[in-house]
Amino acid sequence: MKTTVKRSSLASLLSLLSLVVFPLAANARFSPTHLELTGGTGTDLQNNTIYDVSADLTLSAEAGASKFRVLGGNVVAINIKKGATLTLKGGDATGSTGAGAAISVAPGATLYLMGEGTLVATGGSAGNGNAGSTGGNGNVIDGDDDHGYSGGGGTGG
Repeated sequence: MKTTVKRSSLASLLSLLSLVVFPLAANARFSPTHLELTGGTGTDLQNNTIYDVSADLTLSAEAGASKFRVLGGNVVAINIKKGATLTLKGGDATGSTGAGAAISVAPGATLYLMGEGTLVATGGSAGNGNAGSTGGNGNVIDGDDDHGYSGGGGTGG
């Protein structure tokens, strides 16, 4: 499946959504839900929703997590208004979990980026390796012969 991220105008988005995603009766009009994107917005962005950003907003995910997710099959738009900056950071890796994306868009999902504002999206940092130990000498027994090999591996971490 294809993951799609597009930058679009509101008029183009509404037209596309009403014709392709939301087939309605000829006299019906599509009216997506508009929500202000805030620190309290849940991780999973809701289908058929336009999230508005009216002022500067900086949000970070917990360790190993994505700040926002667009689930498969969902169509979501983020409208960043002129003069506003949305800064998102995915969660850093912990050593037992990988790093998260700022916005994770699943296969089959579509995310539209709209408006004249700025989006700064950064994935989380990779975790440090766990501390390893220095390699030791090797010993090989071949029949009656005992061979010792000196050497050393690097220390991890």
